[in-house]
Amino acid sequence: MPERATVMSRSEKSAEAIVAAGMGRRAERVGGPKAVSLGRAMHQKPGEPGRNAGGRGEAEPEAVRDEARTARHATGSPGRDGLLAQALAKANMEAAWKRVKSNRGSAGVDGLSIAETADSLRAHWPRIRESLLEESYRPAPVRRVQIPKPDGGVRELGIPTVTDRLIQQALLQVLQRRIDPTFSEHSYGFRPGRRAHDAVLDAQRYVQDGYRVVVARSLREAAAQLVEAAPIDLILLDVTLPDGEVILSLCFHAGECDRKVVGVRCSFDGSTLAIKETGPALSLPIKRGLLEPSVTRHGERIFLTMRAEDERGYVAVSEDGLHYSTPKPWCWEDGTEIGNYNTQQHWLVGGGDLYLVYTRRGANNDHVFRHRAPLFIAQVDTDRLCLLRASEQIVVPEKGARLGNFGVTYVSDHESWVVVSEWMQTNPPNPSDCTVCERYGANNRLWLSRVKF
Repeated sequence: MPERATVMSRSEKSAEAIVAAGMGRRAERVGGPKAVSLGRAMHQKPGEPGRNAGGRGEAEPEAVRDEARTARHATGSPGRDGLLAQALAKANMEAAWKRVKSNRGSAGVDGLSIAETADSLRAHWPRIRESLLEESYRPAPVRRVQIPKPDGGVRELGIPTVTDRLIQQALLQVLQRRIDPTFSEHSYGFRPGRRAHDAVLDAQRYVQDGYRVVVARSLREAAAQLVEAAPIDLILLDVTLPDGEVILSLCFHAGECDRKVVGVRCSFDGSTLAIKETGPALSLPIKRGLLEPSVTRHGERIFLTMRAEDERGYVAVSEDGLHYSTPKPWCWEDGTEIGNYNTQQHWLVGGGDLYLVYTRRGANNDHVFRHRAPLFIAQVDTDRLCLLRASEQIVVPEKGARLGNFGVTYVSDHESWVVVSEWMQTNPPNPSDCTVCERYGANNRLWLSRVKF
């Protein structure tokens, strides 16, 4: 069983503050059925407008990739504590300070310039460093500004304090060396060590090679057209086999109803994912059918969980990732249904066991839209394809908002992360009335829960 779930929450969405959000403060014990102590947490609130939108990023130029490929589970990881020690090492911190200083930039909400921050750090850095190591550090709020867009509307940006930028940069210098090798070679936007000029040079080479058609398309437009041309829903998780092939689960449909799930085996050469074989489709001819599949490998088998709209979630298992058993509703070990329905479920693998993260009814949560909070985790009996009731814990607490759409990230064999935002939607007749969620404590946070096995 997981030892604990450590939760961090953020209510602002500034990408520049995400790295610093990895350090937190202690959270209160969460109530509810079989609630567990959620360890340390951090909640960062937005500050006042005032970010300078100009300037370059603070990434080291040696790292030159910044577009994600299919993720791979790393082996031989030094672990979170080892990475933090590397980030806080004297040489790394000095390099981070040089980068932050050379980038200049305005002060954060503390009003301290770079020079003033240097004076402050001489006196306070030992205490800050200790709080980072103890996971009690809490980043300051970010300054916010709205930048007008050329086509109308505004873009919200935020700037952390110089101290927080320093910590972010120190972490980035360590993490980027490990993560960057999994990124694509074919993108240049917001890339350390790359410029738009590099993309132009690539385009010139394509022209010299005889290509004459240029397609200019935003990601949003491209995704919309892809769905229109080939109605396939999101790929939520993949499994990489020892031979390098990739197992996916796809949801496809000809119309809005009768969606089906299919297992797919693909090859991947580092840039192109090519479908080699597909299995028979799984279906449930009720409302929209089966959708939002999530797949993982445990032992020698592939496990699949799916959302359905018949008031249940479903599970199936396969030996090859293509041919799955008949889907069965998720139940406890005594055969009673757990009460999850009409929302995602995702897998976690840790400590040699398999776990499911899910939402369900019956948790004093009738006021939550479709009972999509809290997020629970429970161990899976892989032989009987059921959940063990005594193992259930709350991994993200319920505060009135829905938490149904969430993501999971493998960190190591002993730690995984669950990330979800508070969707401030409530039950009809006024689903957009945010004050209903606020009465229970929701405020549009972003939660990051570290699950340790």
